[in-house]
Amino acid sequence: MWFSLFATVLILAVTFYQGLQGLFSALINCVLTILAAALAFAYFEDLYQGQLMSYQPDHGRAIALMAVFIVSLLILRTIVDLLIKGNQTFPIYVDRAGGGIFGFITAMVIIGMLSIGFQMLPFDVTFLGFSRYSLVEESSNKEVVTAVRSPTRGKGDEDKNVAYRMEVDWAQVKTARHNLWLNPDGFTVGLVSHLSRFALQGRNSFADANPDFLDYIHHMRDGLGRESLEVVPANAVTVKQYEYLRENEPIYRRVKAKDENGTDILKYESADRKPKTGERWLCVTVAVSERTDKCQDRAKFNFTSSQVRLLARDRDKGPVKVYPLAGINESDPANSHRLIEVFPCQDIQYSRAEGSPDMRLLFEVPDSPGFQTLGIQYKMNARAEIRSSHDHTEARAGRGGGTSPTERPSGRDRPRDADAASTGTEERPSGPRNDPNPRDRVHGVNLAAKEPFFSDKLPFAGPLTDYSEGMDFDRSGQKLRSATSLTVKLDSNWEPANGSKQPLESFDVPENARLLQVNVERLQPGSSLGKILQTTVEVVRNIYLIDSNNKQYMPVGKYAIATIRGETIFELTYLDETARGFVRMRGFEHIRFEDLKGQYAYVFLFHLPPGAKPAKFHTGRANIALDQFNLVAPK
Repeated sequence: MWFSLFATVLILAVTFYQGLQGLFSALINCVLTILAAALAFAYFEDLYQGQLMSYQPDHGRAIALMAVFIVSLLILRTIVDLLIKGNQTFPIYVDRAGGGIFGFITAMVIIGMLSIGFQMLPFDVTFLGFSRYSLVEESSNKEVVTAVRSPTRGKGDEDKNVAYRMEVDWAQVKTARHNLWLNPDGFTVGLVSHLSRFALQGRNSFADANPDFLDYIHHMRDGLGRESLEVVPANAVTVKQYEYLRENEPIYRRVKAKDENGTDILKYESADRKPKTGERWLCVTVAVSERTDKCQDRAKFNFTSSQVRLLARDRDKGPVKVYPLAGINESDPANSHRLIEVFPCQDIQYSRAEGSPDMRLLFEVPDSPGFQTLGIQYKMNARAEIRSSHDHTEARAGRGGGTSPTERPSGRDRPRDADAASTGTEERPSGPRNDPNPRDRVHGVNLAAKEPFFSDKLPFAGPLTDYSEGMDFDRSGQKLRSATSLTVKLDSNWEPANGSKQPLESFDVPENARLLQVNVERLQPGSSLGKILQTTVEVVRNIYLIDSNNKQYMPVGKYAIATIRGETIFELTYLDETARGFVRMRGFEHIRFEDLKGQYAYVFLFHLPPGAKPAKFHTGRANIALDQFNLVAPK
């Protein structure tokens, strides 16, 4: 109530003020406000992940969003005021009416951004009388509250108009979605999502990464009472496998009963729940890991069913959709084979008895060949990609290997002709040098001493057998398909130690591509502000390669070698086909900006078709010529 009232009053006030400014000024403010909002949504997550997550994990997202919005709006307005000195005159009624119309749009965006910022802060799920979702007990129409029944109050003193969350039958609870008056936050998110698909489309779409942003920020705050940990590390969840279940797969519900001695016991009954027509069950097995020193309850994972979400497309190139959790396996080891049905916003407690237990998550998804799984989201920040290699449906059915109905064959799984393989001696990255070429001192990268080269080999004399897999790790024999922050400890000669893991020798490269490795060096701005900007640019920079036909190629991975606290570390990120179209290239997890000094290597990886001739390396602002190296992708 109060939140909606304040938002509405502010919208009317800003609209009135903009109407007084006139049509021309209101139009400029409208355009600049929309651009500032688009910039804020495009880069706030990068700023949060790169700078604020470790210092302000709960407040950082709101701070980043509002900081980028306000600063960019002030800068844009200042630039326009310097460039445009005069004003345009219109008839008085046109001037006031036009100013009011554009002023209303400006007000909706500004107040929408402010309201989103407040909703991203770790307030109670109901803030100033507003909650995105409310829970109502269907049978009695009582509001479901998160309050705990006080043991000191008698039954006659209890509020009979509410149902206590820990005592409700979740099968009888329904959810109701609410909007602010005039819906400024929904208008802003919808506008930015539309722009990210069309006029301001980039490599990554905000609409694809956040298909239901307002619901998402609500559910992340609407956690279980005892659990204070809403923000978890990006690697808190890892996908192990998934499978499509049979239609008659048994789904259970927990039922409280009494034994012959009158003692309360827990029984399992069939939920008699089957997927709707045209849909089927998808079961994803994940490992969840949270820091117990950050949690109030160290014995259990505490979350709600709405804090676990499946992101997927229901058809090829269709919009990304969110599929809610429909079931989860019992955490009791004796009954872990049972899938228990869950309902929207239901509280879930899952035993930590085995440290990072495997959870089996059940989702109801379309039964269509075009359905494509993308990833699992868990609480705030944790997102794990689901790859086709995780599909165990065929193996479970006893048919052995093969391609699942939803998996399209990949060219990288076919053998490459012998003459297409990389040849020549092993290539190794080298450290920095004094380069006569002009450097891009804004984005801080330049070609280093080692010339760019084509090779699918890892930069070591022998195979890797001692390494930390990091996240999103996938391999095919001795070839690396994908990894995020794979790390290796190196000796003084930049060689790894021998270990017992399955060896890795090369990158897995599609049949119709060749892997180009471009070694670069980092410039190091001396000021504190320069370092902050440099680290942020590292996350969001627009680096790509241009060939002789002026075609652009985005990086598919990167690796670096640096000395950290006396240890030489190799860190690698290599995206697979799905991630290259969905995941933004992030900074390294272990190697930081300040580590790139002295002897180090920094290499970007590109996939180029056979015969392509690299011509330029774009650092985000400047192009560095590659013609001098006479590079041609092997055929």
